[in-house]
Amino acid sequence: MKQVWKCDHCSHTNVDKDEVKLHENECCFNEVNKRCETCDNHVWEGYGSDGWYVCDIDETFDVDDNVDGGCLYWVNEEWSKRREKKLERIVNGKV
Repeated sequence: MKQVWKCDHCSHTNVDKDEVKLHENECCFNEVNKRCETCDNHVWEGYGSDGWYVCDIDETFDVDDNVDGGCLYWVNEEWSKRREKKLERIVNGKV
């Protein structure tokens, strides 16, 4: 048995802790990157397994354009609420 490190956002694992840390920073499931996979506009179209995900507002996002922090139309209500609560705790000195 060997110890492995796992990404906090997906199932990516590796024995090298630094490699996983680098992966986490760019992981498409990391909300900070504001990519399609974590966006509320990323919806399933089709039936059962015979379908695909599409952008509900018809925007396309090229991974190579991710220089400025992701899609301008990205929204994730759950993530926004968690971030708002965290900022509130910081302001109130509870962190």
